[in-house]
Parts: sequence; structure tokens; C-alpha cells
Amino acid sequence: MTAALPQLVNRARRSLTLSLSAKFTAIFLLGACAIGLFVFIRTAQLVDNTISNYGNTVSTQLAQAALDSAIRRDMIALQAHLARMMKTRGIVSAAVYDVQNELLAQSGSTPTELHGREHLHTFPTVLTLGDNIVGRVVVTIDTSDIEHLREEMYWVIGSSFAVTFLLICLLSHRIARQLNQQQIDLVQPLLNITPTNILPEKFIQEIQAGNLQPENTQSLVDAVNTHIEQLGRPSPAVLLNAAIAITNPTHGCAYLLLECRNFDLLQRQISRERLRSLLNQFQEKMENTCRLYGGQRISTQGPFVKILFSSSENQESTLAKQAFCCAYLLSNLLMACKDESLGVRLSWSIALDWHKPCGNDLLRNIQLGQDEQRARWLCQQVGGDQIAVSEIIAVFLDGQTQLRLAENSGSGGQRFYRLAGIAEDLATLLERQAMQLNELWSRQP
Repeated sequence: MTAALPQLVNRARRSLTLSLSAKFTAIFLLGACAIGLFVFIRTAQLVDNTISNYGNTVSTQLAQAALDSAIRRDMIALQAHLARMMKTRGIVSAAVYDVQNELLAQSGSTPTELHGREHLHTFPTVLTLGDNIVGRVVVTIDTSDIEHLREEMYWVIGSSFAVTFLLICLLSHRIARQLNQQQIDLVQPLLNITPTNILPEKFIQEIQAGNLQPENTQSLVDAVNTHIEQLGRPSPAVLLNAAIAITNPTHGCAYLLLECRNFDLLQRQISRERLRSLLNQFQEKMENTCRLYGGQRISTQGPFVKILFSSSENQESTLAKQAFCCAYLLSNLLMACKDESLGVRLSWSIALDWHKPCGNDLLRNIQLGQDEQRARWLCQQVGGDQIAVSEIIAVFLDGQTQLRLAENSGSGGQRFYRLAGIAEDLATLLERQAMQLNELWSRQP
């Protein structure tokens, strides 16, 4: 019994009938409570006003009729007025008192007989002649007939709630059965094409027994999703080949080489914690920018960072422009990467170069080393926060209308290029990207 209780609780939580019943009942109760409260208050006010108006009217009529007889102290006339008054339904007692509060006439039940009875209301009215008080009349009315309306209203509201709740439960059960049947009908085609070897054993037993429960369809969906993920997940060998293709491309690719020009100086001038903070800021900005432009970070030696942009063949111009945009965005972002208290920052120079295609591993490694030496030479030809472009990249960017490069002569007479102009729309796009990334980082805790 103890072991079965958690199962019953879990099944009740998953029950669609209980869920629909609870939701419909909550909606009904909110509306019904508001309406019931209004009806209750309004009915109570109406009953109290009716009783008060009726009692005051009867007492006032008796006072007007008995005024002359009370002045003359005519007991017989007073008794006759009271006898006629007692014929009115609901009046159980009527009495006339003089100004000294002595009883002149009384009809109906005595105060002793009325003691302890419910639904009795007393209405006194003063007998006056001009400004003089002659006496008073007291009328006692039994209001049980009209006050029964309250009790009947309570029974009507309670019965309405009970009947409505029962109807909600029946309606919810019917809707739940229809939804469950529709769910089974929708699952059945999927079940027919799903391999049985990927299904849980308990699920297979329920299928064979023809007892497929709607709540077990989640097990089928989970099994199918797991099977699809396994089919779509590449093998380790495929992942390894993809990594090799990225880091050692057999076709041409563009790359950036970033040199930190003042790393050794900052190591001597500022504390290790502040330098680590600067490096963390740089790392975050570089990773997000590489993710934005599809760049792959490659390991290299020294105070350098290498970013590779690999693509298919015959896309040299597009790939060169993509690498240049990444370099331009990085140069803007890294200028804001500084220690606010000391005002120091990392100074970077960026080289944009090209790896030529090579299918032989040994020759490609030699060529990669030579290309990196050329990229380091390019970094030395420009100042901090500037971009140096190799001749190969300049050829690829020559057909671009949004970029304009200026030729320069470096040490040894070798040529390289600097940015001489950029189209306004491209500059605006890159500046907007830099601003959005800076705002995103500023909101991070």
C-alpha cells in the first residue's frame, strides 16, 4: 500500500482529467464567488429593508389609529384596534403604553411567551399630539417567512456549485478521453514506422497487450529523439578529420595574426591580477568576434594570436573581405579593452595574410611557418591598433568597391598595404556591431 501511494500521486499529477477539472473549476469559482458575494449582500440588504419598512409602516398605522383612544384612555377602543391589527399576517404581539410606560392595552403573545423565539423584530412608535408625547405603541412581527429566503439562497448557491462542479468533472473527463484518443491516433503512425529495438521494454509490452496509455507517448518521443541524435551525431573519426581540415586546410585560407606589442612592458609595470583581468577582457571580446565571423583560433608561439578563416575553393575574395571585417571590428573593440583605474591597455597590431593551398603535409607545414614569419613582419611595420595587409590579400580585395588600400614600403623594400578608406555603409555596419557587442558586455555581471 505504501509503495503504491507514490505511483497513484504521480499518475494523478499526470492525469489530464484532473488537470482540466482543476482549471475549469478555478475559473468557475472565481466568477461564481464574485456573483455569489454580490447576490448574498444584495439579498441580505433587500430582506432587512423589507422587514424594516413593513414593521415601521404597521407600527405607524397603529399609532395613528390608536392616538385618540390613548388620549381618552379608552381601553375598549384600544383593544379593538389591537384586535384588528392582530388579524394581519406576521404580527404576533401589539401593545399600547402611556407616557409613564404603563400598559394600556395588549393583544397577542405576552413578552414571556415571546422570550427565546427567533425571527422576531420589535418596532416601537411614539404617540404624539403636537409637541407632546402621549405614549407609544410596540408591534412585534414574526419575520420567519421572509428570512427563510436567506437560508433558501444558501441552499440554492451551494447546490448550484455542487451541480456545476459535477458537470465540470464530467465534461473534463469527456474532453480528456477525446484528447487521449486523438493522441493515441496521432502516435500510432509514428509507432508503425519506429524500429522496435529503440523502444523501452515496458513500452513494447504495453503495445503487445494493446494497453497503450497516452501518458507513455512521451517515452516514445524520447526514444525517437535519442535515436535521431545518435544517427545525426558524427563519429569521433569524422570529428577528428573535420578538426584536421580546419587547422591544416589543403586549400587556401585567410588568417589574422594579432601581436601584443606591450605585453612584456605591462608584466613589469602592473600587478599580475590586473594583467590577468586585461587578458580575460581580450579573450572574451576575441572569442565573440570570432564566433560572429566564423574564425577559428589556432595555437601559435609568442605574444601572438592566430585566427583562421577557412572556406571552399574559388571564394578568395569573399573570404579575404570576411577576414578584413573581423580585423577591423577587433581593432575597434580592443581599444576599449583597458584597466579603468590605471588607464593602461593592451596594444595590438594586426596582420592580414593568406595561406596558399598545399596538399602535402610536410610542404604545407614549411609553408605555414614561412607565412607566419611574413605575418609577424607585417605586424612590425605598423603601429598599435593598426592593420597591415599582405600583397596576396590586397590582390583579392582589389575588386572590392567598399575598401580602398594604400601601398606602403616596409623594411627591406617589401611592399604591404594599409587601409586608406572604407565605404560609409560598411563602416556604419561594423561600428554598429562593435557598439552592440560593447553594450552586451557592459550588461553582463
